[in-house]
Amino acid sequence: MRLLPAALVIALFVPLSCWGAPAKPRPAAGIGLVIIRPLSPPRYADISSVTLYREPGVGRVGTLATKILPGLAPVIAATDKGETVLAVLGKKGNWLRVAYDDAGHEGWLALARPWRYLGWDDYLRGRRARL
Repeated sequence: MRLLPAALVIALFVPLSCWGAPAKPRPAAGIGLVIIRPLSPPRYADISSVTLYREPGVGRVGTLATKILPGLAPVIAATDKGETVLAVLGKKGNWLRVAYDDAGHEGWLALARPWRYLGWDDYLRGRRARL
């Protein structure tokens, strides 16, 4: 009977952080966006999937179809058929860190030649934005 009050007191004074950290929230905006597009319109199949890594070039996560990536389509529309627009969370050289699902799992992808990376300063310059 004396264990219950002692356990209750310990539970009240032990910080919740020791019970496990909460999941990391997905960033709302990141640092910019990447437009994944084919080299030319007849080559839409070239961008049907992308290869993601845990770190730039190291620890391959897998190859994912571009149609299942969480794009920015409701907010930022792709300009051409077959393009995918993704939020970029980080950048190291030609490597971009993106969230590859709605749970916030992140991976790195190599910036291909026909793709275009734009930081928010470059993308929003000369445009109106409403928050």
